[in-house]
Amino acid sequence: MRPDERAPVLRAVEPLAADGELIAARDEREGLMETVTFLLSGSRHVELAREHEAELRLLAVAPAARGRGIGEALVTECIRRARDHGCQRLVLSTQPTMAPAQRLYTRTGFVRAPERDWSKAGSPRLAFTLELARATYRRSADS
Repeated sequence: MRPDERAPVLRAVEPLAADGELIAARDEREGLMETVTFLLSGSRHVELAREHEAELRLLAVAPAARGRGIGEALVTECIRRARDHGCQRLVLSTQPTMAPAQRLYTRTGFVRAPERDWSKAGSPRLAFTLELARATYRRSADS
């Protein structure tokens, strides 16, 4: 991701990362390849997550990194973290125009949840959910 592409993404992620977990993939030669933010319900930055849920937000992949499986690896890491926290479900939303992202989410087990669709500043958002093993939900000790 070129510096001019990276700056807006990092500015958008910074407040979320302070309230959740920023997960990044980096390449020694190419630098920052991808980021995603993982948030637990109760965070002031969640958009969809309800009690006993976690939320994946702002998945961003550098154009040069697309098609390498990095996105899937970071989504899988978010799934692992949600399970580790005992969440019942992992949720996310995306724009209708983001077909490649929707394919990734479907491939990793997410299903459309149209009843949870919403709009941000007049722009529609499509909701996706992933049911996780029923376990006791627990917030991290830092929460």
